[in-house]
Amino acid sequence: MDFTPLRAPKLDPRNERDLAELALQRTYTQSGGTLNDFSPGSPLRVISEMVAFTCAELLYYVNKLPLATAIQFLQIAGIQRRVGNRAQTTLVFTLTTPLGDSYIIPEGYAVLTADKTRKFRTVENLVIPPGNTSGSVNAVCTTLGEGGNVKANTITKTIQSLPFLDSITNPNAASGGLGSETLKQVQARAFKALRRRGLITREDYLDETHQLLGEGSTVRVIGNLSDDGRSTFPGSVHVFVLNPGGTALNQAQRESLRTALRAKSQVGIKVFVSSADRHEIAVRLVAKLVPGTSPPDTANTIWQRLSRYFRPGDLPLGEPVIIDSIRYQARLSNLAFVEFAEVRAYSQAKGYTSNYPLPSRWSVPVLKRLDVTLSDGDNEFSYGYTLEDS
Repeated sequence: MDFTPLRAPKLDPRNERDLAELALQRTYTQSGGTLNDFSPGSPLRVISEMVAFTCAELLYYVNKLPLATAIQFLQIAGIQRRVGNRAQTTLVFTLTTPLGDSYIIPEGYAVLTADKTRKFRTVENLVIPPGNTSGSVNAVCTTLGEGGNVKANTITKTIQSLPFLDSITNPNAASGGLGSETLKQVQARAFKALRRRGLITREDYLDETHQLLGEGSTVRVIGNLSDDGRSTFPGSVHVFVLNPGGTALNQAQRESLRTALRAKSQVGIKVFVSSADRHEIAVRLVAKLVPGTSPPDTANTIWQRLSRYFRPGDLPLGEPVIIDSIRYQARLSNLAFVEFAEVRAYSQAKGYTSNYPLPSRWSVPVLKRLDVTLSDGDNEFSYGYTLEDS
């Protein structure tokens, strides 16, 4: 048996002109043709159009009644419209020279994009240890919306200069910025939640967590798993998550999410919330260049493309890393062909030329290191890229 969604018709689709013409036809018919002067400015046309205008105004609001009733119902149910999310990214601060003491960049330090249209602020203190010249810290856009999802290496301007500070950049694109919901989106989300009447299935927990954390968040739901992630706990739900952009949830976020999920769970269900395991991997590629292409530009394109491919939230948690997908992403970087591809854990030497299994069901692969060797037939060019710690 097949089904199709219901569509609510307009209560009355007629407009003011339709009503006026119907009124004139009715007047002519009922008078037996005696009342027939419907020229512009005639008393009959003026009166008919005046009545039609009044009826059209009434119909305009009558047609809005179902939507108004639905919204009023959602208000009573406590549904609110989301105003949006702020984009997040990681900033890398570089000093002009190593210092003998720790260098501190305070929480809330503001920076701008190169075109000065978006402002970001650090969310915690950044401490660069003595002898080091760089460090990274998370930052959020000061405004809500998709406008904060700027490209990599575009946040480079300072508002307040600091001594010994040489440069600022964002190695990865900012993500997670969302605009306010449309009325249709609010209705779809709200009525879906009302139909659900609480959290029961795995999909219920997935949907609810995505809604609470925002677009681009990473979520895996595992039943009957205890808080330690190893032993069995009957009647429990363990939710593994990462923020949009792939950052781990802090303690306050985890507790807030757990409380929100627990409030909609069935009686007796224990809810655990943990950050997903960011499993750092390294990839090594050997490939042949298309004649006439630039080796450094091609290598950089491969790094950018694979970094996007392994962005947390885009791949399902716990699934093996597919070696053919790595080859495919590399080929899209304008290579003649890929001769060799290997993936390994960043902290280990053993590599896999076949699909790479992740250590747990809640692991998400994060590309930490890429080594590329490119050949034009006569020469070989080697490049290495490392993701800055966040």
